[in-house]
Amino acid sequence: FMKKMQLRRLAEVSLLQFLSSVKLYCKSKPRVALFARLCGMVSQADNLLDDYAGVFYCCMHQTFTSAARGRMVESADFRTWIPITVVEQTFQQTMPWLQPSDLPAWSKLLKSLPCMPSEDASSEVVVDADEFLSLAMEEYLREQRLRLQGLIAAYEQINPDNDGIITFDDFSKMLGATDLQTCYSLSPPERLLMFSWALQNSSHGLGVKTDTITATASHFGLCSPFFDLFNAVDRGDNSAAES
Repeated sequence: FMKKMQLRRLAEVSLLQFLSSVKLYCKSKPRVALFARLCGMVSQADNLLDDYAGVFYCCMHQTFTSAARGRMVESADFRTWIPITVVEQTFQQTMPWLQPSDLPAWSKLLKSLPCMPSEDASSEVVVDADEFLSLAMEEYLREQRLRLQGLIAAYEQINPDNDGIITFDDFSKMLGATDLQTCYSLSPPERLLMFSWALQNSSHGLGVKTDTITATASHFGLCSPFFDLFNAVDRGDNSAAES
């Protein structure tokens, strides 16, 4: 803003107007919401995915592979367009938790992304890459919220009154009751470390309530889909190398 406006006061005013616009439109525009999260402009409560940037760049790496790069199109308005076939393939590769029954609905949704106008009806359909990445990140956030809900449900089974009075055995039982590999595969020392962190950072004295569980899950990435994505990308890279 300083380079464009030259004057500091004018640059500050323009920056504040820009930030206000981002805050206004991030609730209705996926691309703006993506930008806001990458810049850390949302509160912790609204951005549960601490490794958001890491997930984004990992997903972007899968999208702009060497095979897709030669088929990308750049328009005059600086938008990047990629073939819908690449989008569908990338989506399935980077969303390993999706069930086969989920794919038809997502395929329909992907085909609704903005397409680059073309006079040639036989040409390959290309869609806005930014819109696709925004949609992918919204799916990551949705998946993480579902995982967090599952973790909270496991907590409520061991402490239905939410009075916060739980033991380490209760905490360990809660982790083991989930279907999340990031939870049930933890070793006893790792579980003890997390339980100690929860006690030390609780706002309820020595009580561990649902908000403490949420903070602990966020701090240690217990509900993050990033691990699934990382493993999927790693398997894909290894398969490509072998072939």
